[in-house]
Amino acid sequence: MNINPDTKKAIIELLQEGRRHEAKIFVERQFGVTPEQAELLVQALENEIKQNHPQPVALQVNKVGCLIKILKILRFGAAVTTLILMLATVIAWYTANHFSGEAIRVKGRVIDMAHGSSGSSGLAPVIEYSYQGETKVYRSNVFSKPPAYRLNEEVTLLINPNDPNDVVLDSFMERYFTTFFLSFFTLFPLLLTVGLHIFIRKISKSVAR
Repeated sequence: MNINPDTKKAIIELLQEGRRHEAKIFVERQFGVTPEQAELLVQALENEIKQNHPQPVALQVNKVGCLIKILKILRFGAAVTTLILMLATVIAWYTANHFSGEAIRVKGRVIDMAHGSSGSSGLAPVIEYSYQGETKVYRSNVFSKPPAYRLNEEVTLLINPNDPNDVVLDSFMERYFTTFFLSFFTLFPLLLTVGLHIFIRKISKSVAR
């Protein structure tokens, strides 16, 4: 089959760019041949490219192979990080629930609102409570703006019966702050793992063509 030099150049450029499927469609439409005949012509041009430019093609394949290996290593690292964070999230959730079930509940009163040490504008409640005949003060570590509590508001505290200094304010944010924090940051390596997996599959399919 006689091929116009410009047409042949266009087909070769498509093949060199990795757009093999588009090259086949172009051949079918340009010459009015069947898909089988177009496949044979594309294969012939691919062989011609390999014979005329063996080193660049091989070099390109090697570069793509190295890129895929690097991406697979990154995907593995992201997947391992995701599993570790997911496990830590489950442990934090279980620990919070277990502590809540075993803790002693006492009433306290908000006596002050404290600023964060970093100078943030958020406020955390300072709570006075009585336990085993002693008056104590608990300072929450969860800051919010506007403040989640008011002065003189009555709140519930959870106290570890085995360690009276282990105190937590009975609120969702304070009980599950660590769980929420870990679950939020688990999303980043999870999305990275999925994104890398999809990207690697696309590159592998493109090379296979």
